Order: sequence, then C-alpha cells, then structure tokens
Amino acid sequence: MYREIENVLDKIGIKLNNAGYNYLVQAVYLRHMNKQIALNKIYEVIAQRYKTKVTTVERNIRYCYENEERKKKISEYFNVEYNITNESLILLIEREVYNKVLN
Repeated sequence: MYREIENVLDKIGIKLNNAGYNYLVQAVYLRHMNKQIALNKIYEVIAQRYKTKVTTVERNIRYCYENEERKKKISEYFNVEYNITNESLILLIEREVYNKVLN
C-alpha cells in the first residue's frame, strides 16, 4: 500500500526530500484505512507519530503542492479543474491507489 502511494506521489512530482512527503503518505494511508476519519484527526495522529505540531503537519503537506507548476501537474494527472487543497489531494491520491489495488 505504501509503495502505491509513493508511486502516485512520484508521478505528480512531489519529491521525497519534501518535508511533507512522509506526512502525505501517512495521511493517505490513514484515510484509506478509515474512510470516516476527519482531516483534523489525521493531522493529530501524524503529529503524535512524528512528535510534532498539528500545524506543522498541515503546513508541510500544503507545501508539497503549493507552487503553480505542481498544482497544474496534479490537476492534469487527476483530470480535475478545481483548486487543490490538502483534503482534495489526500482524497485524490487515496482514490487512485484504491483503484490500482482493485485492478
């Protein structure tokens, strides 16, 4: 599962050395394991695991896609025209991984 998430992150141009990379992998995994989990709860779980602040987790995930070039690449990869947010990115990656695992 983790490798599939990492493959999607690689395809959309999120670099391994980005501070939010591991947070994003964990966020997608948590969302996959519990569809009802709230975004704030995901941040809390990750912050506890990495012994950091919730705001740090949120910010570092956001920094993964914040530049316009990366947002464009993400939008094209997922074929969406709406604004990319932490929540939408997590859900898009989770859906992509879920579809790949089923096929």
